[in-house]
Amino acid sequence: CLPFTSRNFLDNTYNNNKDDLIHIKFKNILEKYNLKFNYNLNKQNKIFDFICVNRSASIKLTYDLLKYIINYLKITNKTCCFIIIEHDINNPYYLEIMDYYNKNKIDNLLFINGTHLNKIKNSLWTGLLREDLAILYKLSKIYMHCCEAEGESRTIHEALACGCMILAKNN
Repeated sequence: CLPFTSRNFLDNTYNNNKDDLIHIKFKNILEKYNLKFNYNLNKQNKIFDFICVNRSASIKLTYDLLKYIINYLKITNKTCCFIIIEHDINNPYYLEIMDYYNKNKIDNLLFINGTHLNKIKNSLWTGLLREDLAILYKLSKIYMHCCEAEGESRTIHEALACGCMILAKNN
């Protein structure tokens, strides 16, 4: 059942259909955004145990979530795709996040930030193409959402439509 509150889902970009070419599409994403990540597809065609899509804002708990994820990944063989949809070098919170990531890089974390992404027309934000984001959701088991306060999260709907389980705060 797709959420009826967002017209983004009407074109089936985020539907949970079986995609036999998903690994080729993932390789294309890595090349397109100049990313490096060693991976293996499991039996369910998943690469990531977790995916997170955030802005760098304290209300989103982005820094805390990144810290938790990195510490968890260091002691497990789990994988994560962590996406920050901006590149604001004037934002001290963003710089703190980037500093932590740069000091704690690990192989089982695909970290994507605004330096890799496309500028969105008529917007301050950068972003993945919707089709590419849908591939990353489809390759992930669990979407983690830790925002302190949120209305109706579009990313939760996108992740659900792509077959992810959701781990979120109850707010």
